[in-house]
Amino acid sequence: MIRPWVGTDRPLELWRDTLPIEHPVDQSTLTRRYTEEAVRFIRESDGEPFFLYLAHSMAHVPLHRSPEFEGRSKGGLYGDVVEELDWSVGRVLEALREAGLEKNTLVIFTSDNGPWMYMPDRMFEGDAIKPWDAGTAGPLRGAKAGTYEGGVRVRFIAYWPGRIPGGQVSSELAILMDL
Repeated sequence: MIRPWVGTDRPLELWRDTLPIEHPVDQSTLTRRYTEEAVRFIRESDGEPFFLYLAHSMAHVPLHRSPEFEGRSKGGLYGDVVEELDWSVGRVLEALREAGLEKNTLVIFTSDNGPWMYMPDRMFEGDAIKPWDAGTAGPLRGAKAGTYEGGVRVRFIAYWPGRIPGGQVSSELAILMDL
């Protein structure tokens, strides 16, 4: 991350534990690398209980996807990013199945907020992103940093074979703090 997305001229570093491992960061590799780390963590759990929090950098701007996903979607760059995130979730679920942990693991997929629809003009310097790269709240009013539904209403998918029957939909209100 560099200006205009962060308030520093020094590109941020990628860290492992207490050591920086990459500077500047090749953001096109982050989704794949985060996924590989999650799969490694699951494999090394050896059946012991664990908590894995996988917070992808994408689909936050500036958007990046690996070369393998470039042009895979009819939705442009943002669509390519979503395709790679979908691949990542599939890979994590596959790792759980391979480790025999699928039925003992609650998997939650959600987001922290809606799209960033009102980005300041500085975000579009250098032509790295376009206004539509922020995604959409669909028919909902509002966006990130607001209290209208478009800013706070996000998908919440809970997957736990044998415990949560598939195909259920709920319109109950909840907040992530409930977790």
